[in-house]
Amino acid sequence: MNFYLLSIIAFGVFVAILYLKSSEHQRMLYSQKYVRDKVSGTLGFDKFKEKADEMLQRKKELLALIHLDIDPYHDIVDIYGRETADNVLRILGTELNRRVVKGYLTTRQAGDKFFCLVPFTDEETHNNWFDGLSDMVESEVKRICNVSIKLRGDLYVCRVEDSLEDAMVKTVAQLNKKVFHKCCRSFFIINDFEFTTGYNSLSEEVCSALNNKEFTVYFQPQYNIYTNEIVGAEALLRWEHPTRGIILPEA
Repeated sequence: MNFYLLSIIAFGVFVAILYLKSSEHQRMLYSQKYVRDKVSGTLGFDKFKEKADEMLQRKKELLALIHLDIDPYHDIVDIYGRETADNVLRILGTELNRRVVKGYLTTRQAGDKFFCLVPFTDEETHNNWFDGLSDMVESEVKRICNVSIKLRGDLYVCRVEDSLEDAMVKTVAQLNKKVFHKCCRSFFIINDFEFTTGYNSLSEEVCSALNNKEFTVYFQPQYNIYTNEIVGAEALLRWEHPTRGIILPEA
């Protein structure tokens, strides 16, 4: 009788231990995925998005979204390996957590793309903040990983109607448009007027180009390498601008 009772108690304890371990594992996975990025230590992107949209909807102050990345991150992955690349991300994440004003947000979305939502003050203050961050991160990466990097980034002053997704699209679009010089850090401050003016101007030019029949379709043949026969074609649209020449899609 006592043997059976002890067996039941032992089994119950075993099940409880398994449950506790499973619950702890689930909490750890939740923390890594949702609360904290396990590589950089910044806020998990899902949590960042939730909090950022709440802050943007409250409209209590003028907010700015800062977008940062590392040059040449992909070369570091290819040449030095994932462990070194993760150490670089960890250094930047740690420094962002230290430098972003308490109560505001920083995250790593993917790869080396970092975002910070901060109160907007003035251009000089933000430029000085970026220079200080770059000095510290670049020197620490060189000291710890023996790798030379340069930070690049931009700051977008959010409109009252912007969602986080709106602001992210604009920061990424602006950063991709900029021309960067090797071995030089770069930081750009943009606002909605700059973005809207450029977008509206481009829209007007495109409408005018359509009316003036400035778009031409080119057909790039597709070959069967075994028979050397043309089996199809890819249609490529090109804008033949009257003063700027042929404008490629990435321009």
